[in-house]
Amino acid sequence: MSTIEAHMQHTSIRLTDEHAAKIKETGKGPSTVIKEALEAYFNPPPDLSELVREHERRYHVTQNEHKEGTSVPQTEHIRGTYVREVGHNGDTSVECKKLGEAIICATRPELTTEARNALEFVLAELEKGREPTSREAAEKVGLTPTGLGMALAKHGIKTQNTRRDMKSVKIYTKPMMARIKEILGQR
Repeated sequence: MSTIEAHMQHTSIRLTDEHAAKIKETGKGPSTVIKEALEAYFNPPPDLSELVREHERRYHVTQNEHKEGTSVPQTEHIRGTYVREVGHNGDTSVECKKLGEAIICATRPELTTEARNALEFVLAELEKGREPTSREAAEKVGLTPTGLGMALAKHGIKTQNTRRDMKSVKIYTKPMMARIKEILGQR
């Protein structure tokens, strides 16, 4: 046993189904993936901070730069900064997220027919005042709840855990309506 192994601490964490599936896709064990993620988090590549600064310089403006009455719509993006909704150089198919210290920009994934139909069902149910379960939505479009969850998670739609009739269920909630409408292009 090496000196490093002798001083290692043990911890236990609970993984969401989504994280467990992603770890399984790597073909590596959970401990290996988590160790690699921690290593990357605490020891980022030296040039990453420069890339982040360049990204912020090009695509972000400080809150004070926007004066009242400007026509550029904006949404809160990272504490103290805003990203213009018009997208990167006018490309609205690009979406950015802050992941640790990095800002990751990627093309928005395509919405599959099943995912679109499920979102339309969920939206209709939410508009009627009902919060459908992931199982109900999945059955409506012929997918498993896990498959539907993975398809919608790519678009930022994740179910909330709750209890109904003494059973744990995953539901789509009313606060998701705005995001669902945005995805479906209904604004």
